[in-house]
Amino acid sequence: MSTNLSPAELAALRGGRSTDPAPAVSPWEIGRIRRLSGDDVAEATRIVERALPQIETRLREMAGLPVAARLAACHEVSAQDLLADAEDPLALVCFEVSGQPGWCLWDTSMAVATIEAVLVGLSPAPEPGEGEEGEAADPSAKEGAGAESTSTPPAEGAAEGEPSAPQRPPFDPAAYRRPLTPMERRVLVRVLGLVVERLCTALGIAPTKLDAAELKKQATTWLDTNGPRPDPYRLAVDVALETEIGTSIVSLYLPMTGARGPLAAPDAAKPKPNATKAPEHLEPVPLVVDAVLGTAEISLADLMALEVGDVVPISAAVGDPVRLSANGIEFARGRMGTHRGHVTISLLGDTAPTQKKP
Repeated sequence: MSTNLSPAELAALRGGRSTDPAPAVSPWEIGRIRRLSGDDVAEATRIVERALPQIETRLREMAGLPVAARLAACHEVSAQDLLADAEDPLALVCFEVSGQPGWCLWDTSMAVATIEAVLVGLSPAPEPGEGEEGEAADPSAKEGAGAESTSTPPAEGAAEGEPSAPQRPPFDPAAYRRPLTPMERRVLVRVLGLVVERLCTALGIAPTKLDAAELKKQATTWLDTNGPRPDPYRLAVDVALETEIGTSIVSLYLPMTGARGPLAAPDAAKPKPNATKAPEHLEPVPLVVDAVLGTAEISLADLMALEVGDVVPISAAVGDPVRLSANGIEFARGRMGTHRGHVTISLLGDTAPTQKKP
C-alpha cells in the first residue's frame, strides 16, 4: 500500500523508533533573530556612530570630494533573501569574516556618479547668465520684442537685480544606471572597502577577500561559507553618504561570527589594561583638558605690539600630532583634524603621565 508518510512518521505510528534522525529545523524558519541581544545592537550602534567621523575624514581624503556620513539604521537581519530585491547591475563588494560571507551594497546610480566624479571631477555648475543650451539668458537678446519674460525669479533673500547663485542640475538616476567599468570597480572596492574595514575594526572583527560583484549571480550567499557551518544572521548597518551629487545609502551586512564576544558583555565595561580607576568620590570632579596644537616664537616687542585682529601663525596643520594634558599632566596623544567645520582631535593612544615642568 502506498503512503505519503515519511519513514519517521510510520515508525512513530507503529510505536517504534526510526534510526534516521528527524530533519533539523532551518534557523530562518524559526522566524527569530537570536545572535545579538538588544543590548548588543545598542552597543553596536554606539560603536558605529563613534567610528563614522573617522570614516568621513578618510573618504574626503581619498575621494577629494566633500562628504558627510551619518548612521541611518543598525539592526540584525536574516541573510536568506538579502539581495532578492536588488536589481542588476550592482555596486556590491563581497568579503569574508572568519569564513562567513558579508556584503556592502551601494545604490548603483549614485555609485557610478560618485566614482565618475572621483576619477574625472564634478562637472561644473552652470555659469550665471548661461541658458540650458548655452544661449544668452538676457531676454532682450532673443528675437521677438515684447515677448513675456520667463526668467527664474531671484532666490528668496537675494537683492533685486542680482543674479541668483548657480544651481547644479538635479541628479538623474536613470542617466547613471549602467555597469561599472573595470577601473570603476577597483575604485568601488577602495571606497567601500574603507567603510567595511573601519567599521569591522571598530566592532572587533576582521574582513578579508574584498571583491566587487556587478550581478546577483556573481555575489556570494550566506551558504558560501569557509567556516564550520553557515550562519544566516548579519548585523545590518545603513550609512547615509551626503555629497554634492546627492544622498545615498551604503548598506553593510556584517557577520558577527568571530567577534570579540557579546558587544555588551559585562567584560566590555571593565577598565582597559594599564588604566587607573579614579576613587568613586572623585569621579564627578571636573578637569580641564588642554590640547597643545602648536607654538610660535616672537620677540617681546612684537608681543607687546599685538592688537585685536592680529594673526599669529603657529606650527600646526591638519594631521599634525597633538599632545593632550589634564591639569598640566600629559596623558594622551592625538592628531588634529576637522569634522563638519569644527576643529577636532582624534586620539591615537595613551602616554606615560609626565608632570609638566614649572
